[in-house]
Amino acid sequence: MRRLLETTPYAEITIDRILEESGVARATFYANFVDKSALLLEVAQDVHAAGIDVAESWWKLPPGASRADLARALAKIVDLYLLNRTILAALTEASAYESLIRQRLAELQQGSIRKLAEHIERGRQVGVVRKSLIPTETAGWLIWMMERGLYQMLPSASIAESERLVTSLTDVVWHTLYLTEAKNNA
Repeated sequence: MRRLLETTPYAEITIDRILEESGVARATFYANFVDKSALLLEVAQDVHAAGIDVAESWWKLPPGASRADLARALAKIVDLYLLNRTILAALTEASAYESLIRQRLAELQQGSIRKLAEHIERGRQVGVVRKSLIPTETAGWLIWMMERGLYQMLPSASIAESERLVTSLTDVVWHTLYLTEAKNNA
């Protein structure tokens, strides 16, 4: 499916095309997958696991981490997206009309929101994140903003543009969450 997604939008990929590309018999396909949505979710499983690992580099930043530390953590998220953009774009596209995919993506987003909210709350407790922030709602805004930004802005970005996008994302997150430049300056 990965190869097909490089040249064909997910909605246009048929089971017949998947079978032709993979050389798998129809009976074998249906013995393993209910439909192409189930196949897409299976293909994306490793990407999701890697995404959680990469995002942990942000959520587990220690109190007092520098802006440069944040930028490195966010760059890992961007790099992972770029490496897997066809799969992730297919998931986003399919979530508009396939309930199984929509449900799985919502679960992943909610997990990300919970983890970021925990990061925000830890930072509030030790005085490096703004006390006025509402952790869950702020995390929700940031996670959904990042999801849309990655989907809309990264696919056609050059390397230089990707670097600028990481810098801009770092600025948005830094100025939203963290208290002072002096305390956490890179």
